[in-house]
Amino acid sequence: MKPVLGTLIFLCLTMALGAAEANQPVAVPTAATTADAATKIIVTPLAEPTVVSGQVFEKGSRKRLTGVNVFLLPQQLKVVTDQDGKFRFTAAAVGEVEIIINVTNYEKFSRKIKLTGDLENLRLYVAKAQLNYFETTITDTRNRRDDSEKRLEQSEFLTVPGSGGDPVKAVQNLPGVNRVGGWDSRVVIQGAEPEDSKYNIEGHEVPLIFHFGGLSSIVTPEAVDSVNYLSSGYGPEFSRALGGHVGLTVSKPKLDRTQGMAFMDIFNVGGLVQGPISSSSGYLVSGRYSYVGEVFKQLAKDNENFNLTVAPVFYDFNAQYYKKINDRDEFRVFSIISKDELEFVLSKPVNNDPALRGDFSQETWFYRVIPQWTRQIDRRRKLDASVGYGSNDINFDVTDNYFRLTSSTLSVRSDFENKVSGRYKYNLGLDNLYNWYRVSVRLPDTYSEGGVSNPLASGELKERSVKGESHVIGVYFRNELKPIEDSRWTFIPSLRFNRFVLTDENLLEPRAAIRFAPSESLIWRLATGLYHQVPSGQESDSTFGNSQIRSQRTRQYALGIEKDFRQNRADGWLVSLTGFYKTLDRMIIPSSKYVERDGVLVTENYSNDGTGRIQGVETQVKFKSQSWSVTGAYTYLVSRRQSPSQPELPSPYDQRHSFNLLTSYASGSWLYGVRTRYVTGNPYTPVVGATFDSDNDVYVPKRGESYSEREDAFFQVDARIDHKWIYDTFTLSAYLDVQNLTNRKNQEGRTYAYDYSESQKVTGLPILPTIGVKGEF
Repeated sequence: MKPVLGTLIFLCLTMALGAAEANQPVAVPTAATTADAATKIIVTPLAEPTVVSGQVFEKGSRKRLTGVNVFLLPQQLKVVTDQDGKFRFTAAAVGEVEIIINVTNYEKFSRKIKLTGDLENLRLYVAKAQLNYFETTITDTRNRRDDSEKRLEQSEFLTVPGSGGDPVKAVQNLPGVNRVGGWDSRVVIQGAEPEDSKYNIEGHEVPLIFHFGGLSSIVTPEAVDSVNYLSSGYGPEFSRALGGHVGLTVSKPKLDRTQGMAFMDIFNVGGLVQGPISSSSGYLVSGRYSYVGEVFKQLAKDNENFNLTVAPVFYDFNAQYYKKINDRDEFRVFSIISKDELEFVLSKPVNNDPALRGDFSQETWFYRVIPQWTRQIDRRRKLDASVGYGSNDINFDVTDNYFRLTSSTLSVRSDFENKVSGRYKYNLGLDNLYNWYRVSVRLPDTYSEGGVSNPLASGELKERSVKGESHVIGVYFRNELKPIEDSRWTFIPSLRFNRFVLTDENLLEPRAAIRFAPSESLIWRLATGLYHQVPSGQESDSTFGNSQIRSQRTRQYALGIEKDFRQNRADGWLVSLTGFYKTLDRMIIPSSKYVERDGVLVTENYSNDGTGRIQGVETQVKFKSQSWSVTGAYTYLVSRRQSPSQPELPSPYDQRHSFNLLTSYASGSWLYGVRTRYVTGNPYTPVVGATFDSDNDVYVPKRGESYSEREDAFFQVDARIDHKWIYDTFTLSAYLDVQNLTNRKNQEGRTYAYDYSESQKVTGLPILPTIGVKGEF
């Protein structure tokens, strides 16, 4: 009897141990430690074992938490969530159990339940321990492809004070970016002209990147992955810009779940939806509509000289499809439509110019469709190819005068990379842009010098309608060499070829860079290159310009150093310092000389006789921690221009000192931010008198020395407060963004009396609070 009894006891112990092992018994927190946070559901216990299963999500975003330990007490059972965040227990019938979830950087989750049978498909939401407003991605800056590139990630621009969460407006805080006028929508880079900067989306050129007045960029911020800014000494992948390039990289659709957001503030309303179509494909759709004109109507309704009858409006819409074809191939299609409209009526002429009265209208719209294909041929070779097709339409009407441009555009880009060895790799690329255009113009041809134009009424009325083609062919060869595989030195010689059809020019542009990294955290960079920019349509037109005009040219040099004090941590300091120098020649300037063309003596209008130089130094200091983010940027700049038989003079954007300081502090669900900005005033040409033009009944200004005086310095303080409310399945946030907190009257220009005998300063916007709300799921 004893052997039988012993055998039965042994079998019982073995079965008990096997059952316990199947559910992975571990030491876990006791139920007493989480009683206060528990949610109790009381029912009659069962006698049979039951199943407890469900999914674990991040609270507010519904992100599935994978690889998370889920504990069941008092059985001391543990399971790990799978790739969908799912878990499953087989629990003994003990009446009451407690589920505990412990995840790093998340609050401890505890929930008590009474077993009432199989409890399946539970949805458990775990809250983050602290909202991380200052997420930082640690990247190896030594491997940055273009050393001139400055990049803003989405987490860096969505909450910047004074920018309303806009990615491109946040670029204006970077070193080397000049401040433009209050309603100017362009980006000015390192003292160049506004026309010397080019804009692109995914590498394909677009006519503008801001909506009306620079209020917001043309892509919904949440759909933008990063903003890339190229300045002095930029690489061979881009060209056709003396100043630099600003580009948007759009986010790939998320494939793990459907996500969306909607927002509203005093200027705009918009939203975004993205999600999976299948396990390997997804979509992203976003759009925005602005009713800013209604705000302007209220500002203008009591001004009898400015009767705003139709308000400005703008909208944009973009859609994206993404497909991961296999382990080597990816395919994307991005499309965008953007439109700006402005119409108003001036009931009285502006000062002494009878031509400036009546109906005004301006409309700008464009669309692009950009399919992209990426193939990782093998571990060494990679091919990127994309095409951008679209149309641009610009219409401007001033009473009986007008400018109308319609163009079709096709851009083709490709880049083949081959990592031959650890010491050498090269890139072969294609960057072509084709334009077919039709232009109709009926405008007075007025004289302008030093930024001061004669009244439109004094100009000779000219009319022209033309259609044509303007193609640019670009090919580049980039090399990256190291003396030995682990060398601290990297040499990057490059060569680019441009073919400008408009001016019938074939141009070689040699470029080179040297990178020296004496340690993991310290990098020296030297870059130089030759760059050309094709003339504008007006400058090369035979009626309004000079058909013999040629491209402008600049030689650029940049020397920089970057020190990373973070030592592979997310927190810490990053400091950079760069000096730059540019020589400018063949610059296009106005010309009143008479030249002979086809046996007829005509006004030259424009010539390539201008020269110039730009030099300066810029520095940026960045610090980030869990609670603080501080970014300081300072630029010292000298930008000069010279015409024949004239002394060297400041350029219109010779802003000697520019300083930006951004400080943000996060506490729980609150974020507080302040931006302080100081910029030297722009040079301007004074008007010292006027002569009366009896034929046109207007006064014509007499100009003093070009750009010999300066406007007042610009100083502004902006502030922003963000707050988030986190619910199980969505997040609600609200913000207050106040521009010009001190209500300072910053000078934006100067206006003159009808006979130029008196002038007064034109000031920018007063204190402007913006309130917005956003919901995300």
